Amino acid sequence: WPGWPGDNVFRLMVPMQKVGSIIGRKGEFVKKMCEETRSRIKILDGVPGTSERVVMVSAREEPDAVISPAVDGLLKVHARIIQGSEGEGDGFQTIHTTVAVSSRLLVAATQAGSLIGRQGATIKTIQDASGAIIRVMPIEDLPLCALQDDKVVEIQGDAAKVHKAMELVASHLRKFLVDRSVLPLFELNRAVQSQSQQTVSHASWGNSSTSALTCTTGSGIGGGSHYAPSSFQHDNYYPTSDPLDTYHHGVSMYGRDPGIGGLNPSMAMAPPPAPVIT
Repeated sequence: WPGWPGDNVFRLMVPMQKVGSIIGRKGEFVKKMCEETRSRIKILDGVPGTSERVVMVSAREEPDAVISPAVDGLLKVHARIIQGSEGEGDGFQTIHTTVAVSSRLLVAATQAGSLIGRQGATIKTIQDASGAIIRVMPIEDLPLCALQDDKVVEIQGDAAKVHKAMELVASHLRKFLVDRSVLPLFELNRAVQSQSQQTVSHASWGNSSTSALTCTTGSGIGGGSHYAPSSFQHDNYYPTSDPLDTYHHGVSMYGRDPGIGGLNPSMAMAPPPAPVIT
C-alpha cells in the first residue's frame, strides 16, 4: 500500500516527576535516545489537573530489523523511567529487579483486542514469559490524556519483569502500522479532541503535504529542538517525503484496507488532462 511500510506509534504514560529523567539536562538524554534508536520521542502537552504526561515514540517500521526503531526507542524511554535519577545508563542490565513498578501504555481498542487474544491466550503467554501482571483496564479508568477509543494496558511487577513484558507487548503491537499523515491525531486527547478534531481533519486534507503534518496541540520539548519541534514535521531520520505519503485512511487509524481507505487529495483535485490533437 502507498506509504509502506508505515510507522509504529507507542504512547507511554509517565508520572510528571519522571519526565525530567527522560529529557535530561538541556535535553541530552532524549536527544541521545533519538539519535541511537532513530525514533522520534515527544512529550505531549499535559492535561490540566492530571499527574501524568504522555510520551509518544514513533518511527518508520523496518520489517527486517529484529527490534524496530520505535520499539527500541520505547524500551529506552521505559528504562529511564524505571531508573529515574539513579543512573545515566539506559541498558536493561541496570534495572533493579526487586523494585515493584507499574507502567501504562495507551493503545487503540483494536490493539487491545489483539493483545488479549482468543480467550486471553496472547496476554497469558506474555505474562508467563515475563512474570509480570498485565491488565487491559476498563473504560471507567480511561484517563483524560487518552483518545476516545483508547484502552489502557497496565503492567505491574518487579522492574525487570515489567521491562521484559513491555518489550513483549511492544513487539506484539509492532504489526499495527499507520500512515505518517495521521500521526498528529495521536497527539490529541479526550479533553481537546472534540474541539480539535475538525481542525486536524481539515488540515490533513489540505492541498499542501506539509499541512497534513502540522499539529495544533503538543509543544514538545523546547521550541528550537530538532528532535521535538513544536509543529509536527518530518524527522531528519526519515527519508524525503514521497508524494504517495499523503495517502489517508479515513476515520480509523488502524485496521483499514488501504485500497478503500481514502483518496490521495492531489489525485482527487487534479484537473482533467488536456485533449491531444494529432
